[in-house]
Amino acid sequence: MVNATRYTLAEMDSETWNFNVIHRTAFPLAMMRVMEIFDETDYYALANQTVKAGVLNKQELDDFFERFCDPDNTSEFEMCPEDILLLYTVLDLNAKLYFTPKDDELKTQLNLDSIGTSDKKTESGYNGMLTICSRFAAGIRQDYKHVAEFKERFAVLDKLSEYLE
Repeated sequence: MVNATRYTLAEMDSETWNFNVIHRTAFPLAMMRVMEIFDETDYYALANQTVKAGVLNKQELDDFFERFCDPDNTSEFEMCPEDILLLYTVLDLNAKLYFTPKDDELKTQLNLDSIGTSDKKTESGYNGMLTICSRFAAGIRQDYKHVAEFKERFAVLDKLSEYLE
């Protein structure tokens, strides 16, 4: 980890991260799910409180999504400190969305509510998405727990867990 001795975002340098095909698939899906929060504040408490907390900026998320999904990008991706914090926020919120009415809608769309009738591959992909994003977020949390702005974001996101339904 390049920024192991840096304690604020301003002190941190940009880093080159390597993303494999699974990350390149799962993370844009997570970003798209989280982007919908801006339009769903009237439907569930987590969306409402996330917007109120100000942990996401729609334009920054749109810009990051475009850069991340650019087909000219290889597996290596230049991440500034703010990108790392944004990616963590997205992955954390994506995991939280699995415990809201929004996820109930997705399960219905994927026919995962019917016990014994859901497609095993679909179910595996659904569960894999949560696992991949959660594990990656946990790694970011561990690696940047010493950075002030990350500590602050962790606290805000942890508080948002109160709004899971």
